[in-house]
Order: sequence, then C-alpha cells, then structure tokens
Amino acid sequence: MSPGAAQSLDRALTEDQARQVLLLLAVEAGPPTALWTAEDRTWATRAAPQGLPADAPRAALVAERARLASGEDHPDPQQFVA
Repeated sequence: MSPGAAQSLDRALTEDQARQVLLLLAVEAGPPTALWTAEDRTWATRAAPQGLPADAPRAALVAERARLASGEDHPDPQQFVA
C-alpha cells in the first residue's frame, strides 16, 4: 500500500458523504443538464475548498463538493426545488 493510500484511510468519508459523492459521480458521468450545468460544476469545484482548512484532505474536498451539489448553499436554491 502506498503512503498516500494509508493516509487516506484514516480520513475516510462517512457513509452519508460517500453516498453523496457516488450520486454526484453518477450525475456527472453524463453530459451537463439543466439540473446540473457546466457552470454548477465549476461553482462547486471552486466553492468546496473555501470553507475548509488549507491542509484539508482530498476526501474532505470531495465530500464538500458533493454536499454543495446536493443543493446546500447553491447560488440558485430554487433550481433544486421539485
């Protein structure tokens, strides 16, 4: 096991975070849509590290990006209302 892999194991995602990440990966496997646009993807990528420490592990960044993609703190929250 590489040192990076060992380091990531002690900073694992929670089950809820993993679920959000997998859902986002499934959505982003396809082309951008009206529900999750290319601009939304860029926004989430830029916004994710803003609320985290500079030395946050990659897992925290991925989890935060997925949380943002769920609609929390989105600049247009009405977009996510069904």
